[in-house]
Amino acid sequence: MALNIENNQGLAFYNTNGLMRNEKAPTFKGEIMLEGQRLKVAIWERQTKSGAKMLSMSVEDAHAAELAEAERRVEWLRNKSESEKRERDDEMVKVDESQDDHIQRTSSRRKSA
Repeated sequence: MALNIENNQGLAFYNTNGLMRNEKAPTFKGEIMLEGQRLKVAIWERQTKSGAKMLSMSVEDAHAAELAEAERRVEWLRNKSESEKRERDDEMVKVDESQDDHIQRTSSRRKSA
C-alpha cells in the first residue's frame, strides 16, 4: 500500500473489491506502523451472539505477506502453465490418432483396390 504512516498509527480502507469476490473477505484492509515495522491488517465486522457489533482483526508482517502472495501467484501460474501444456499434449495425441486412423483407412482402401 505505499502510504506514509506515522509510527504507532495505521489506516484501513473499505474492501469493496474483496467483498464482491468473496463474502468471507475482510470488510477493511490496511496497514499499521508499529515500532518501525510495517504490518498488514485485515478487519471483519462481526456480530456477537447477543447481537452486539464488534470487529475482529488479523495482523501480519507486511513483507512476509507480500512474499507469501508472490509465492502463491508463482504457484498458480506454474499450475496454469502445466494444465495448458497437458491440454496441448492431449490435443496433439488426438491429432496423431486421427492421422493414424486416416492412414490406416487409406492403406486399407489401396490394398482392397
